[in-house]
Amino acid sequence: MKVQLELVPRPPSSSILCLSRRARVFDCPFHYHPEVELTLIQSGRGTRIVGDRVENFGAGDLCLLGSNLRHIYFSHRPGKAHAEIIQFLPETFGGLLAAPEMAGLARLLRRAGRGLCFPASVAREFDRLMPACREAKGPERMLCLLEMLTRLASRRDGRVLASPGFEQGDLPPTHARIDAVCRHILRRHAEPLPLAETARRAGYSPSAFSRWFRRMTGQNYSQFLESVRLGQACRRLAESDLSVAEICYASGFRNLSNFNRRFRAVHGRSPRQYRELSRREDQQTVSAR
Repeated sequence: MKVQLELVPRPPSSSILCLSRRARVFDCPFHYHPEVELTLIQSGRGTRIVGDRVENFGAGDLCLLGSNLRHIYFSHRPGKAHAEIIQFLPETFGGLLAAPEMAGLARLLRRAGRGLCFPASVAREFDRLMPACREAKGPERMLCLLEMLTRLASRRDGRVLASPGFEQGDLPPTHARIDAVCRHILRRHAEPLPLAETARRAGYSPSAFSRWFRRMTGQNYSQFLESVRLGQACRRLAESDLSVAEICYASGFRNLSNFNRRFRAVHGRSPRQYRELSRREDQQTVSAR
C-alpha cells in the first residue's frame, strides 16, 4: 500500500464536504489531502496516528487536522464504527481570514497544521452541530462551519498532536509503503518485530529503512513501535481487569520492570496509577451525563 493523496470528492454545489461514515472498522489508508479535516468519533475505537503522534481514540474523540497532515484511524477489532467528518480547503474563506475579526480563526487553522485534539466536553457540543452542518444547504452550511470553528478558536484546551520538530517532508502519492508498514506494526504489535524483518518486508535494507521510516513518521522505528505498544497497554489498563504483568506481555513488552519504567517515563505515573485515574475519570464522565 502507499501513502495516499486522497482526492476529496466535493459536489460542485458546495466547497464543504460533510460525511457520516459508518462501518464495522475504521480502515482508511495512511493518507493526506489538501483539505482541513474535522473528525468526531461517535462510536468505535482504535489507534490514531497524526504526524508523529500515536494515540488511542474512542467515542468523543474530536480532532481538527490541517492541510496535508498525514493521518490514519485504525480499528484493532470489528465493531460499530461511526465518524462525522467535515472537510474543506483553507481557501474556502478567501480573504476573510485576513480580516482582524478573523484573527482567532486564522490562528486556529495555523495550529491545526500539527493537528489539534479537543476534550470530550467540547465533543459533546459537536454531537448536534456536525450533523446539523451535514443537513444544511447553501449559505447555512458555511455559517454552521464558521460557528463550529469559532467555538474551537475560542478554546484554550485544544491539545497539539504532532511534535514541534515534525516535518511533513516530501510525500509523493506513489513509491511509498508506509501505510503497509504501519498496519503491519499495528496488527502485530504484541509480537517480536525486529527492525531487520520489517525492513525486509518493506523492501529495504535495515539502514535505508531506518532513514526512510524516520522521514515518513518523524520517529525512529523503535520509538514508533514503543508508542504503539504503550498505547495498547493504556487501552487494556482502562478497559480490562488484566493484571499489569498480563498487560505488559499482551502489549508486546518482554520485561515487566522495563515496561513499568518506560510507562512512567512517558505517562508520568505507574500503570497501576494510570488505571486508577482512568477509572475515576470514567466515573466522572458517566456522572456528568
